[in-house]
Amino acid sequence: MDDHQRPLNDRGTRDAATMGKRIADNEIKPGLIISSDAERALTTARIIGQALGYTADSIVGDSSLYLASPQRILEILAARCNAHNDVLLVGHNPGITELANQIGDQRIHNMPTGSMYCVESAVDNWLELPAQPGRLLWFDYPKNVADK
Repeated sequence: MDDHQRPLNDRGTRDAATMGKRIADNEIKPGLIISSDAERALTTARIIGQALGYTADSIVGDSSLYLASPQRILEILAARCNAHNDVLLVGHNPGITELANQIGDQRIHNMPTGSMYCVESAVDNWLELPAQPGRLLWFDYPKNVADK
């Protein structure tokens, strides 16, 4: 099966529901959810979105996020999301880990599948983030059970 069309497995479905609940429990509600249109990424976004009260059709799927570089992800965010202060992005490694390390003040080795990396920044345009990295607010992933 083509990787782009590969479905989310059972563990991925459970992990997405777990992460959606953690986000909802922290009363986080992004202005936009944007996802790669790869089947497993879009399914993950929809499961998390459901936990946050979004309808499936309100989640934006973008084919150019599939295996995108950090620079390409920022270009997509700038083109689609500059009107939103808070965006939940569902993407793929290695680009998503590389992006996290460019836009946050703390480096991470890897964003595991299903992980969330939240950065606060005062930039006016998404493209400004690498030059003015934001402050890491939290980093969470499904197997992180400490304090849960």
